[in-house]
Amino acid sequence: MTSKSELVVDANVVLEVLAKRENLSFCLEVWDRFDNLFLAPTSLHIIYYFGKKYGFERLDIDLLLEGFKILDFTEKDYRVAKKICVKNDFEDALQIATSLGNHKGLFFTLDQGLKKGYSKMINFA
Repeated sequence: MTSKSELVVDANVVLEVLAKRENLSFCLEVWDRFDNLFLAPTSLHIIYYFGKKYGFERLDIDLLLEGFKILDFTEKDYRVAKKICVKNDFEDALQIATSLGNHKGLFFTLDQGLKKGYSKMINFA
């Protein structure tokens, strides 16, 4: 069962915080409401790739990610993602499938398309 203190965070939210963009305060306010923050393994790739592309040092990215736990990813998550994928955005489908496979029912994203596409499967913060 998902605890109210658990939140899975989308890669775009982490990048928003890393780059200190316009939604920084909002993202941090949401994070502060939860005891346990999680990332899907696919998010790590996105965060490191774009973090480096935007000029951030790996150490800065590592430090930001220290507060996160990484969800387990299974073959079943992959199969579920293939079935639920919306608009060919497989990375989003993997994050949602991995969250559900780990019994995490609350997801935080800034991506309105992700919210719209998966709102019947998972709750959004």
